[in-house]
Formats: sequence, C-alpha cells, structure tokens
Amino acid sequence: METLLSQLAPAFLDAAAATLLVLNSDGQLVDVNDLACQRLERPRADLLTMRLSDIAVGYSPAQWQAHWDDLKHHGRLVFEGVHRRAGGETFSVECALLYIVVNTGEYGCCVVREIPERQPRQTVRLQEQGALQAQLEHQARALELAKRELEEERAERQRTDELVRAIIDATSSRTGEAFFGAFARALSQLFRCRYVFVCEHLDRPVTRVQTLAFCDQGELLDNIEYAVASSPCEETAAGALVFYPQHIQQLFPDDHYLVGTDAESYCGIPLFDQTRQLLGHLAILDDRPMEFNLCDHPALSVFINRVTTELVHRRTEIERRRAEDERQRLDLQLRQSEHLASLGTFAAGVAHELNNPLGAIRITAEHARAALASTSEANGVQECLTEILDDAQRCAQIVKRVLHFAQQTDRVKSRVALHPLIRMVELHTRRYVQHHGGQLCLVFAPHQPYILAHEAEIELALVNLIRNAVEASEPGGVVTIETEVAGGEVSVSVQDMGKGLSEGEQQRVFDPFYTTREAAGGTGLGLSIVHRIITDHDGHVRLESIPGKGTTVHVRFPLVAA
Repeated sequence: METLLSQLAPAFLDAAAATLLVLNSDGQLVDVNDLACQRLERPRADLLTMRLSDIAVGYSPAQWQAHWDDLKHHGRLVFEGVHRRAGGETFSVECALLYIVVNTGEYGCCVVREIPERQPRQTVRLQEQGALQAQLEHQARALELAKRELEEERAERQRTDELVRAIIDATSSRTGEAFFGAFARALSQLFRCRYVFVCEHLDRPVTRVQTLAFCDQGELLDNIEYAVASSPCEETAAGALVFYPQHIQQLFPDDHYLVGTDAESYCGIPLFDQTRQLLGHLAILDDRPMEFNLCDHPALSVFINRVTTELVHRRTEIERRRAEDERQRLDLQLRQSEHLASLGTFAAGVAHELNNPLGAIRITAEHARAALASTSEANGVQECLTEILDDAQRCAQIVKRVLHFAQQTDRVKSRVALHPLIRMVELHTRRYVQHHGGQLCLVFAPHQPYILAHEAEIELALVNLIRNAVEASEPGGVVTIETEVAGGEVSVSVQDMGKGLSEGEQQRVFDPFYTTREAAGGTGLGLSIVHRIITDHDGHVRLESIPGKGTTVHVRFPLVAA
C-alpha cells in the first residue's frame, strides 16, 4: 500500500537543496532531481543517457569501479571531484554516496554539494590528478595491449616452428621427384589448403608450365601441363609474388582449368635460382577465402631455397641425361658408319664375283643370236636372247653403281633439280607400286629446289625409300612424297600407312642386313644404302614412326642457287 511519504518523496527530492543522482553498478545515471538538471545545465533525458564519468572531469570508468567496490563494502563513501556543465564551465563538488538495494537492484544514491569556497588552484590540482589518472590508465591499457601482442607473436613463432619441423619431417629424407610430392602434400595438410602444386617453366618468356607435384586435399594427382595465359599463375610466372584472397573465379573467367575447380583464393611464389633466373613457381589455392597472405609466411620462406635447389638439381640431371643420350647417339652413329664401311667391302666382293658370270651371259647370248639368225624359228629365240642381253646390261649397270658406292671414288656432282628427279623415280617405280596395290602421292614445295648431287645415287636412294614404304603398307595404301624448303635446306619426306616400328626396330633400322621383312625376302640393305648416299651428299636422314600409324623418313639436303 502506497504511504503518504512515498507519495511525497518525488516532491521532497526535487525540493532538496542538493543535487541528487541515482547510479547503477556501471556508473550509469538512472535518475536525477530537478536541481541536478539546473546545475549541470542539461535536461533529464540527456542526463539519463550519461555516466558519472561523462560529467566528472578526469573521472574514469575504472575510478567508478573502484569507488563502487568500496561503497558495497562500507555502505557509504564520500569523495571530492569536479563537475562540468553543458556549457563547459567546471565547479568543485563533494559527493556523498549511499549503497541501497531496491527489488534486488543495486544502486548508489549520490548527494552532490557544490564547494564554492574551493580555490582555483585546488580545482586545477584535481584536474591534474584526473588527467594523471587518465594517463596512467592509458599506459596500463597500452601495456596490456603490448603484452597480448607479445603473447600472440610468441604463439605465432611457436606455430611457425611446429610447421617447419613438420615439413622437415615430411621432406628430409626425400630428393628429386619424391621431394616435390612430399613438400606439396605437407603444405596442403599443414595449411589446410585445397590445392598445392610445384611448377617448372617450360619456355622463356613463360607461356606453358608443367607441374612436378599436384596435390588436392592431401592426395597427389597426375602431373599436368598447362598454359599460364589468363590465369592467376601468369603474374607469378613473370616473377611476381601474387595474392588473391578471394573471388579468383570472377577475376579469371577465361582460365579453363580454374573454372573446373572450386578454388576461391590464390597465393603464388616465384622460384629463382642464385643467378635470379626464374625456374618455376609454387601455387597454393583454397576453396575458401584466405585470411592472410601465405607468401609472407616465415615457414614457407625457410623452404623456398630448398625447393629451388631441387629444381636446379633436376635440370642438371636432365641436361646430364641429354648429354648421355647424345653420346650414345653418336656411338650408335659411329657403329652404323662402321657397318656401312663393312658393307662397302662386301659390295666390292659381290660386284667382282658378279662381273664374270654376267660377261659370260652376254657373250653366250650374242653367239646364240648370230647362230640362229637364218633359221625359221629364230624370231622367238632372238626375242628371248634380246631380253637376256637387256637384263645383263642392266645388271652390269647395277654392278657399276655398287662398285662406285663401295669404293667411295670421287664422283662429279652437279646441280640437280629435285622435282623432275622425283617425277622420274615415280615413273620408274609406278609398275612396282601398282603390282603391290599401292598408290603414290606427290606434294611439292611451291618453288623448285636445287641440290648438288650425283643424280644416279639420289635416284637409287629414292627408289629404295619408295620400295620400303610400298612394302610396309597394306594393299590400297598411299605412299606420300613431300618436299619442303626451310632454313637453307630442302626436305624430302616419304610417308607410308603401314604398321610402324617399335622403338627397338627404329634404333636398328639403318644397320646393314637388319630387316623386319626377312620372311618376305628382305635383305636389310635398302636403308643402310640410303643412309650412306645421303651422308655422302652432306645430308641427314631422320626416321619417325608410331606403332600402328605408319613411318615417315625425312631426308634433308643443303640447297644450292637456282
């Protein structure tokens, strides 16, 4: 039941000769009397949005908290201060606080009396004390912030050390290709990133790269080769540190590889050797935005030199293997030359042995034709004997060529138009090609090429190439003869549609007496003779063959002026 005193209490409060403030435990004003509004020159609604620290000069929330603790402990508290009116004027006051509890709520009722007799010096001293207290509180907050920063830095160093140890454990026993894979997997797992790959640059300026390790969610995938144009790797491949924290799908819509992933963020680090030559790059992608730039992570900087060193070792090893392959190729070429020299000795013996019976055949045929000249059946015999003479003469011509080939005698070379020579060879081999059910297709360069050559030997080489191509093709197959002029040379390519050669067959195809058609009567001399003739004309022979798709023999000669 409401009493008369409770009804009159608001009137008593407003009529009181002192400023009355009611505050909660946070120093928030929850009620004031009219005199408080007058002396502070603020309406009640404004005051009820303020704290005691907003009207007391140099009085901080921390000071109120200390006063509140004393108030709760003792029940009463008196202290002096300086208040500020809305217009900026200050005045000294004495604050008497009383601790009360209303409906479980804790409050401080503050009676504020103005101290008009306080001297300005005392007011200044209070203000200085308040300013000093504020400065001390500011320094305390700064020290607390510095302490937290040191703790965070110490924790970050600890995390970095743990990452470094984890990467060392994963890669210390690995080298070469195994190192790249272990390194990429370790980064993917430790940084919890979706993709990590180590790339080697394939050209300069860089347009294409090949991954040496490609990791997706900690699992190594097959390595790929891709173009860097229109991709986030384009800038990294140019030597720049690159960081895209998010939206790379929208930033690089033309990167087809990127579109096929869920990548959202990208970090790229170029890999330089000690001479600042750009060898490759490291790329880290995630399907979430990256909170910080991994390019600056100290754990990565520790291992970038190791990755670069492995790249240098890889390139050195590749160059060593290439040098070894070249040495083996030269050894093989030397052996082929020795085989061909042996073939020359063999050919000389064959020619010598063939000359005698061929001479006897020719002489006998001539006598037989003379003896039968007057008989009635002489026509048929004469025709047969004429063919014998023609064939014998043809054999003699072949023997002469073999002798020239074997003796390596100086032959007079002349300027030869290549296209007419090829047409003549096509004419001579046409019946042979048709007999085997094949076709010849000639594709000539726009301009007539000329070479310095012994025409009969080049004809012999081309005949051998065409016969080999026809015999390698299935019935109905097309043998293509194509010429091309480039870089001061002319190339003649003979391509068949056969079954192709295995790698082992390709290595031995120029060996004398080696044949893949022994059952069909092949002698294994055709391509070795071609090799010898082309080499004698300062040319080169190269063979390309894909099992199941056919074989192409490329012959190159130096061009001479028309």
